[in-house]
Amino acid sequence: MGLLEAIGLSDFTKLLQEAHEIVEAEATKIKTGQVLYAITARLQFRQKFLEVVSMSAPSSEARVEDLKQCLDLLPKITETMSLGKEMPLAFSTRIQRKLSIQVPPRPIGSIEPKEAATAMKTMLENLIEIEALHNYKSPNELVVLHPSLIS
Repeated sequence: MGLLEAIGLSDFTKLLQEAHEIVEAEATKIKTGQVLYAITARLQFRQKFLEVVSMSAPSSEARVEDLKQCLDLLPKITETMSLGKEMPLAFSTRIQRKLSIQVPPRPIGSIEPKEAATAMKTMLENLIEIEALHNYKSPNELVVLHPSLIS
């Protein structure tokens, strides 16, 4: 059994909602809310993305709506990336050894935040396209053109 398998989706959702409420309560006390704005956007993104990947949405349309909300939140996240501080020792090989059971520690790869945001945007757009496949009634409706034929 994995580290988080015993924790249900509703527990994660409840925890994210509680965190969001705490941040909102703090935002009413503090008028300079750029950091709180950034945290709120990230919490909302995590909650919507969790709903998508857990397949908890009741329909394909609901998943597409969640994905679109994630896409809408992504610019809010990227514009506040500069508020963060790099913590290279936050995830060390020692911690990785404790978390991993069967896989030996691997070097931690570094990716530029803007590159990660671009990759996330592409992934979300692709997931929306994949969800659109549910609307096709037969294989004949799907036409994929080879790039050399488009001109």
